Amino acid sequence: MSSPISRNLHASLGGDPLIPGLGNRGKSFLAKITGDQEDRGAFLHRRISIAHLKILSTDSLHLFESFFGVDIAVEFRYDAGMENKVCALCKETHPIESFQLNSKTGKRSSYCPICHKQKKRESYERNRESTIAKSRAYALENLEKTQEYQAQYRDEHREERNENERIRRIEKHDEIREQANYRYANDPEYRQKRKAQHDKWRIEFNQRLDADPDLRDQYRLKWAAARDRWNAANPEKAVEIARASSALRRARVKTGNHYELITSEYIDLLKIQQNSLCMYCEGFFDKLDIDHIIPLSRGGHHDPENVCLACKTCNRSKSNKFLHSEWVPPKDRT
Repeated sequence: MSSPISRNLHASLGGDPLIPGLGNRGKSFLAKITGDQEDRGAFLHRRISIAHLKILSTDSLHLFESFFGVDIAVEFRYDAGMENKVCALCKETHPIESFQLNSKTGKRSSYCPICHKQKKRESYERNRESTIAKSRAYALENLEKTQEYQAQYRDEHREERNENERIRRIEKHDEIREQANYRYANDPEYRQKRKAQHDKWRIEFNQRLDADPDLRDQYRLKWAAARDRWNAANPEKAVEIARASSALRRARVKTGNHYELITSEYIDLLKIQQNSLCMYCEGFFDKLDIDHIIPLSRGGHHDPENVCLACKTCNRSKSNKFLHSEWVPPKDRT
C-alpha cells in the first residue's frame, strides 16, 4: 500500500495543471515512486531520468524533496534540456547554464555558482595545508607548463587584475605603506634596489617629457592641481615645508665663493652677454630664469661660474639633473 506522502505526491502530480499528460513513461515512473520501499530503492539505483516526468509546480518539488531527499531530488528533477535548475543549498532557481559542468561525468553541479564557490572555499579551508602542498608539488614537477599557464592567465585577465590591485591598494593603503616603509628602513638590499628603480624610472620619464612638450604641460597642470589639493588639506604642514625649503635654499646659496656678486646688475649684464638667448635651446626670450649649471641640491654653488640664464621650459626640464649625463640640452640633441 502506498504511504500517505506517496498518495499526496500522486495527487499533486496528477492534479498539477502544468502537466498536460503523463503518458506511458510518466505512469511507469509514477508507479515506481509510489510503490514499496524495495521498488523505490531499485528505481533510485537505476537513476531513471526526470525527463520522463517534468515536475514544475512548487508544491510538487517540495513533496518530491521530502520523499527522496534534497540531493536526490535535485539530481532527478532536472536534465540538461531544461532551462532552470534549483540549487541544492540555497534553494533558489537559476539558469541551468550557470551551473558548473563536470567535463568528466558530463553532469552539472548541484550548487549554483555562488554556493559552489562557497563549498569550494569551505573545502579549501578544511584541507588548506594538503592543498597547498599538492599545488606546490605539481608546480615543481610541471614548471614550464605552470609558467606558461600563468603568463597566459595574466595576459587574459590583465585589466581585471589591475582593477583588483587598485582596489586592494586603496582599501589597505596605510597597511601597505607601513610595510613598505619598514622594509625600506631595515633591508639595505631592498633599499638599494628601490633607489635604482626610482632613478631609472625618473630618467626614462624625463626623457618622455622632453620629447613631448604637450605631455609635460599636462603633467605640470596635474602636479599643480595635486599640490594645491594637498596644501588645502594640510595647511600647517604646507607652511612648514615651504619655510624649510626656503631656508635650505638660502643656506645653499651662501655656500658659493662669491654669492654676493649675483646681483640684479649682474643678471642684466649676463643677459646682454647671452643676447637674450637661452643657454640650452638658444631661443630668444624677453624674460629668462637663473639656472645653476650644477644644481644646488647636488653640490653646486651660487656663484658666477655656476650661473647661466635659461628659458622657463628648459629650466624646468633640466630641474636638478646634471648636464649631458642626465639631461641633454635641446641644441645638442640630434
